[in-house]
Amino acid sequence: MNNPVCLDDWLIGFKSLCCTLAVIALLII
Repeated sequence: MNNPVCLDDWLIGFKSLCCTLAVIALLII
């Protein structure tokens, strides 16, 4: 049994990480 809340938190964290990396990449460029 998977916990939907934990899954949602993981997805939100993953998206936040991707957004952060994208911003850093734009700043470097």
